[in-house]
Amino acid sequence: MKEFNNLKDVLSFLQQQINSSLKEEISDLTVKTLQENIQKEVYDVYQPKKYDRSGYQGGLIDPSNIEVKLDGNTLSLESMRPDGERNVAEIVETGQGYTYNFEYAGKPRPFTDTTREELRESNKLIHSMKNGLHKRGIKTD
Repeated sequence: MKEFNNLKDVLSFLQQQINSSLKEEISDLTVKTLQENIQKEVYDVYQPKKYDRSGYQGGLIDPSNIEVKLDGNTLSLESMRPDGERNVAEIVETGQGYTYNFEYAGKPRPFTDTTREELRESNKLIHSMKNGLHKRGIKTD
């Protein structure tokens, strides 16, 4: 077991473990939850007739288009699907910015808000953090 000489060292160590869990377990959970909500809110609501979806190969749901950042103690993520100068995720989220006549033009499909609310209303983040800290040898119960 790790030994500490003062409270400052304990707090520093705990913060490192929390940040590590944010980067790994919490990040994985939030990306997975966002992808599930993109599937439900965007992909499942209609089948395109004029184009093929990119899906996991460059689409909204592709993990390479989901930007995850850790700023201090805050983890943020955002679907960043570009189309030239246009942010496709923002267009889908708001329903604004379509350049063609489309049945969902003007109709928001808020997959980010849905993800945020789902995570707030559940204990998934708490369980994920506890599991991450446990993996790092820190008891939380």
